[in-house]
Amino acid sequence: MYTLIRNSFEALMAFNSEDEWNAFTERLVLKCVKKGEFLTRPDEIENHVIFVNKGLLRIFYYHEEKTHTARFFREGTFASCYESFLKRQPSDQGIDVLEDSEVLLIKYDDLQYLYQNYPIYERLGRLVAEDLFVYICEKHKKMHQTPDEKYLDFMRTQGDLIQRVPLYLIASFMSITPETLSRIRKRMLRKKIDFNQDSIAAVAF
Repeated sequence: MYTLIRNSFEALMAFNSEDEWNAFTERLVLKCVKKGEFLTRPDEIENHVIFVNKGLLRIFYYHEEKTHTARFFREGTFASCYESFLKRQPSDQGIDVLEDSEVLLIKYDDLQYLYQNYPIYERLGRLVAEDLFVYICEKHKKMHQTPDEKYLDFMRTQGDLIQRVPLYLIASFMSITPETLSRIRKRMLRKKIDFNQDSIAAVAF
């Protein structure tokens, strides 16, 4: 049950003792959730950091009466409406379940306890936060990409999700319409684009 999350942690740094690890697992809660359920709703205060043990989640938000996808979270990743979690204020985002999933939850108060009593968790928390910050910065840079460039980038970095996520949600993630995504996919199919090429961004249209 804890193999994947431990491997994710140890990819960042090694535990000094089993006591450190046990202090963490004693505070984890395993939850099985069904496709379509919510782990966090907009306007709620985020009370957990979520680790995806199995399945697929997404963060979404509402803007101009439409639902927008901010990010997908697959197995081995951490999810949270992090600003709400840190500020203890209602979130403007939500987290819903795209596949039947198994998640591990740790509460805000329990995480604060670990931060105060085990320095390794302060370091791990900082590294996870830094990863989130880098992701946000990279996504901001991609706002100026053309729809074709957005699709190429998505296929290069998350292409396997095409088989797991409805296309209208992928279009939402790329901030384009489903119709635009459909046209791009047809054009790519005609061109037989190799999404594994390192030079993918240089493809001419």
